[in-house]
Amino acid sequence: MATTPTAAVSATVSATMSAAVSATTDAPEGATNHATDFRPTEDRP
Repeated sequence: MATTPTAAVSATVSATMSAAVSATTDAPEGATNHATDFRPTEDRP
C-alpha cells in the first residue's frame, strides 16, 4: 500500500487521539487532565 498524504494525516490523528486517551485514562483517581478537559475552568472538579 502506498503511503498517501491522507494516510499519513490519518495515522497522525489516530496516534494523537490514542495518546490523549492514554493520558486521560492513566491519570490518578481525582486528577484532572486540563489539556483534555474542555469544560470551563469553573466547572472542573
